[in-house]
Amino acid sequence: MKTIKELTDAQNALIDEIQEFAESKNLVNENTCPIYDGVADIESYLKSSLKIMWVMKEPYDDKDENGRPIGGGWYMWEAFERENAWKQKSWKGMTYAVYGFRNNLYWDKLPAIRQNKNMLDELKSVAYINMSKMPGLNDTKDSQAQSYYNLWKDILHKQMEVYEPDVFIFGGTFRFFYNPKELESSMQECFVNPDVNPSIKAVVYKYNGRWLISVRHPSRDGEKEVYIDTLIDALKYVDEHK
Repeated sequence: MKTIKELTDAQNALIDEIQEFAESKNLVNENTCPIYDGVADIESYLKSSLKIMWVMKEPYDDKDENGRPIGGGWYMWEAFERENAWKQKSWKGMTYAVYGFRNNLYWDKLPAIRQNKNMLDELKSVAYINMSKMPGLNDTKDSQAQSYYNLWKDILHKQMEVYEPDVFIFGGTFRFFYNPKELESSMQECFVNPDVNPSIKAVVYKYNGRWLISVRHPSRDGEKEVYIDTLIDALKYVDEHK
């Protein structure tokens, strides 16, 4: 496992690489820069009993007069400090799952983030990477997400190696990194509540020494309690078997 300094230096090098790559692909202009991802609190991340990496699709910032995404030039974790950060759907789902896992609480016992906004601090001690490093839109089509992966895959896989997480949570992104059919023999468990909504699953794989969890995107509406509880069960399973 890396030391705090080693991971800090490696993260800074990755941020430089993201910037240089974006410039080499002419993605940077006076209105648009990358949004840098990784870990906010490296010390807390390294001390975690289960080091978690979330793999998401794309960040977003602002739009120009034609509705095109612009902005960037900041670190992903800076947004956690914004006044209304707790209202962001993706972060709410992620926070509830991580907080619930770390405190052995399921949905019916979890405090509401609006009443305890410090819960969002849970995201500072997990690794968080996006398939695209440039400002995007809220709704990402599969074809667009695939193009993000194709463009950024070398840096993405380097991030996955550098942070050395104990488990990867793919929030609607698993199919861009792995073929679920090819990994059927690597599936360990599928957590689901068939009495509520059998389509909401947390599927756990162990492949090439990596623990992987495939779930839907945390911002999707409907049966949030099922999503949170199945993901907590999946994280507990990995923690018990790693």
